[in-house]
Amino acid sequence: MNASNSVPVNKVFTDTRTQPARFVIEWASVSGTTYLVLYANSLTATNWYIATPSVTATANVTQWYDDGPPETISVPQSVNDRFYRVISY
Repeated sequence: MNASNSVPVNKVFTDTRTQPARFVIEWASVSGTTYLVLYANSLTATNWYIATPSVTATANVTQWYDDGPPETISVPQSVNDRFYRVISY
């Protein structure tokens, strides 16, 4: 993956309207562009995980919800921290 394809994440928040609560990230997107969401439980992690499936934008802003499996390996509230990166391809 090319670092030049990194996309700034504009918002990160916890959606507490659901149980369990879930993390939400938002970024400016280009309709029709596909994005990978990468996540780790530490900012210094050497291994980042890829959330599946990838996301194809349908608007100029995309929100992605971390609900846990099967997209990520665990529910976000099961860890102390979770960090996200977004890559376009």
